[in-house]
Amino acid sequence: MAAIELANQVCNAISPMNIAEIIDFFRKEDALYQATIKGISELVKLCINFFPELIWISRRGSRSATHAMEFRLATHAMEFRQERTLSLFLKVSSTNELSLVPAPTLDELMGIMSAVAQYEPELHAATNVSGAAFQMQRELQWYEAMDMWIVPSLRTYQFSHGSTSWNEFVEKHKTLRESGEKWVKDTANSCMLVSTLIATVLFAAAFTMPGGNDDQTGVPLLVGQDSLLVLQFQMR
Repeated sequence: MAAIELANQVCNAISPMNIAEIIDFFRKEDALYQATIKGISELVKLCINFFPELIWISRRGSRSATHAMEFRLATHAMEFRQERTLSLFLKVSSTNELSLVPAPTLDELMGIMSAVAQYEPELHAATNVSGAAFQMQRELQWYEAMDMWIVPSLRTYQFSHGSTSWNEFVEKHKTLRESGEKWVKDTANSCMLVSTLIATVLFAAAFTMPGGNDDQTGVPLLVGQDSLLVLQFQMR
């Protein structure tokens, strides 16, 4: 909360500046980019509420998919799988007349396709799911979201190395898919073991008289006692 309050004071302090100076300030400080890729949606929302034009900001990314050229922050939010910050950019761009963002250029669309097709282990923390199988499911959901966003004709576009975005996605996620398959098999085996143990205990309990049997005669120890009659009555 202290960071948000500090950001609020900074925004108030620079508000008299013209929009070009404000955008240049955020470019140099890089705070909005860092908040975007780290999922600090409260800070992103605060800055955009003060200055809706900030969604025009573009910069080079830190990964190979977006390092070659500048992309808008929405693309970087998708690259780092930051759903909450991405939704903020899309919401503002569609509801605020002053900050309407033009459709992504061809280069930006290519960057988006490449960013979503890539996978790096540190994305586990961003997606906030446990288990390789669920991680793979979330990656597929991101790809499907990207697939609906881009121009349909680009879905079969081949990159310079001759593969489509889907081929790239499959190749880059091969290790994660294999880990997911192993995780599912191990989980299934663990569940099978637990269910077998439970069934064994229940089977034994179903044929065991309460209180046990006499070791010599095999007669139940509680035969003729009120406690056994009460138990039989409750089980009916």
